[in-house]
Amino acid sequence: MGVRHTVAGLAVLALAVGLSGCGSTPSSGSGWSGGGCGDRVRVRPGDSLSTIAQRCGVPWRTIARINGIDPPYMIRAGSWLKLKGRPVQHASGPAKTRARPLAMRAPLSGTPRPVEGGVFYPADIGTAVRVVAPGRVEAVRSLPFYGRVVLVSHREGYVSVYGYLLQPQVRPGQRLESGAAVGTSGVNPETGEPGLYFELRHGKRVVPFSRWGRWQRNR
Repeated sequence: MGVRHTVAGLAVLALAVGLSGCGSTPSSGSGWSGGGCGDRVRVRPGDSLSTIAQRCGVPWRTIARINGIDPPYMIRAGSWLKLKGRPVQHASGPAKTRARPLAMRAPLSGTPRPVEGGVFYPADIGTAVRVVAPGRVEAVRSLPFYGRVVLVSHREGYVSVYGYLLQPQVRPGQRLESGAAVGTSGVNPETGEPGLYFELRHGKRVVPFSRWGRWQRNR
């Protein structure tokens, strides 16, 4: 999976807990067409970075950079986005958090394979995918390179990401107990390999598998 495809380099996401809004799937166009929204714009229901870029005449990449929004470029209806200003600078290096470890179960049986941004669990198509800890469904979206994706927020700012789903079985706002079904596994849209993409984030930062793998108990 290339750099441009990482959910992490996706938490292109502004994965902040409480982002119950919209997923943006920007188009390749990034030309400036003149403006028209002032210095900031409020996100409407159904908006994406692409629709805001077209409406306001600001390249979607510029909007993402100014607001510190990473892939998969999730935005929340009702929030405000700056259209001018200095880009948000993300801290470099691995995420350091004082939050307590998240008691987790595995989303699937088997041994995950580290990939850029998260891990890949090989699995037969249609295998049940389980939420790793109690939480709230924040978004159910179809995204380039990740197919159908579900995001679930957990305590203390953790967010789990489930990609390559064949069929999501949850809805935004739904509360889940640990082990509840999130959906069924599908295939990597790029390679056709069956399985699940999984990622754990704390706020906007990815928690390395070397850390959260130690919190995980058997399925």
